[in-house]
Amino acid sequence: MISSWFSSKVLTEEEKRAAEEDLRQRLLPEHITSTELQRWLRAEKYSVDKAGKRLQHHLHWRADYLPQGCVLEEEIRTELDQKKVFLQGCDELGRPVSVVVVNKHLPHCPAETKRLIVYCFEASIALSDAQRNPLGLSTGIFDLRNIRLENLDAGALRGVFSVLQDHYPERLGVLVMFGAPAVFHGLWMAVLPFIAEETRAKVKFVSEGDMAEALSFIPPDVLPETFGGKALLLPVDEAVRKFGLARAPQCSGPAKAPVDDDPEQAPVDNLPDRNGDVAART
Repeated sequence: MISSWFSSKVLTEEEKRAAEEDLRQRLLPEHITSTELQRWLRAEKYSVDKAGKRLQHHLHWRADYLPQGCVLEEEIRTELDQKKVFLQGCDELGRPVSVVVVNKHLPHCPAETKRLIVYCFEASIALSDAQRNPLGLSTGIFDLRNIRLENLDAGALRGVFSVLQDHYPERLGVLVMFGAPAVFHGLWMAVLPFIAEETRAKVKFVSEGDMAEALSFIPPDVLPETFGGKALLLPVDEAVRKFGLARAPQCSGPAKAPVDDDPEQAPVDNLPDRNGDVAART
């Protein structure tokens, strides 16, 4: 049995595979990919005990929150109609690029907002280029320009990081906070204690003057015009249809009847590249 002492040493590939097999045996009869098991193990520094508990919790959560395997668009219609979240394609590393235009966010129903967050994570994962981005990381941009007091929503911002950390570990590559005004500072400081150190390190605050350099890893045909690129903003639900995203569960938990709100899911079959061409997932 692989014990948690692994977490204090640098592991060889053989030891990583041994930890993976130990975790797989604990989760039988669940069918989970090697990539997914390794993701949860990395999140817990290869403590099989901790990774097993978290993944088991996630599987039950997923069965409760996504009984049909995905968030249905009719469940989040009000949120989608605000046209505030966009999915552009992939950056130069094959990471899906999501954009949130915060001044379009009008808080109305925390439960629906949470389901939108899950829907967006699921769509983003499905868009990832498996060849260039084997770890399944993602790129996010929060456009904070021109936000007003009515756009500030500590619950929604905390929800983004909570869902990310609890159910999509090791998925964030970088999150760019662009053009943050002074009014955002208080909200950020209130949410910061709930964000893990590893996640905080991936959040970058960027000013307008540094925009071109900070976003240079995103091709012009993917980067929106509002950031100096050539692409139009593509609403996330339209991106799902344009790219033909296969939004099937990445971890299927025990089958259960629908319960209340809570999230995750991912790609399985075919994945489109940033130009919308479909590439086989490996």
